Amino acid sequence: LHNVESALVRSYARVGRGPAGLLAHAEAAALGAMERSLMPAFDTVVVVSERERERLPAGVRNVLVCPNGKDPDPSGPLPPAPTPTAAFVATLGWAPNVDAATWFGEEVWPEVHRRQPDARLLLVGRDPAPSVRALASSSVEVSGTVADVRPYLAQARVAVAPLRSGGGTRLKILEALDAGRPVVATSVAVDGLEDLIGEGVVVADDSRSMIEAVSGLLADVERASALGRAGHDAVAARHTWDVALAPLLQSVMS
Repeated sequence: LHNVESALVRSYARVGRGPAGLLAHAEAAALGAMERSLMPAFDTVVVVSERERERLPAGVRNVLVCPNGKDPDPSGPLPPAPTPTAAFVATLGWAPNVDAATWFGEEVWPEVHRRQPDARLLLVGRDPAPSVRALASSSVEVSGTVADVRPYLAQARVAVAPLRSGGGTRLKILEALDAGRPVVATSVAVDGLEDLIGEGVVVADDSRSMIEAVSGLLADVERASALGRAGHDAVAARHTWDVALAPLLQSVMS
């Protein structure tokens, strides 16, 4: 299970308004019923974090936790970014990422840009929703689909993961840290990757703390670089695919 789907959709309901929120509540209830009915029939269920294990219905047997992983890029971490640029890399048509991008673009970025007028924001990913495209401005670039995100991370001094809903664990965080970029993330975004807090990841759950964290890293090249290196080293040591999949391989071989 990349996500426990009922919990994922329930998180949509928490931030949804009006009919969309009511629909998400109903869908989460239906998914929960399906999970309770089907999952006990499986010999093994694999989830990506301990938190996801806790979200499973009662009666599920032999649960293995195998987090998402990221093998190090052979070219190593990127050199420090020359300009005060932030990047959000995600599939920008997926509801939680659309909500994250618009919240960050409307509630956080204007104050960051006011404090640092030469700062830029890159919103990088395929299928950006109309509300994401509407964020484009002289300081905000909405790229759309790109062949490789690494050149965009090379421009960024800091990556952001401002999700307010979602499930599973975030490959985008591991990808940014592997590139040597610190990540300012919400608690939702860092769910399942809590061991990286302080080692590449800074948690900020409201607009004010997000503004302070992003502004501080954009203004401090040395701190951003040191935090990015710590994140790269932590991912290389604890979040490669060999480490992540070890419990599943041991189960298969036993």
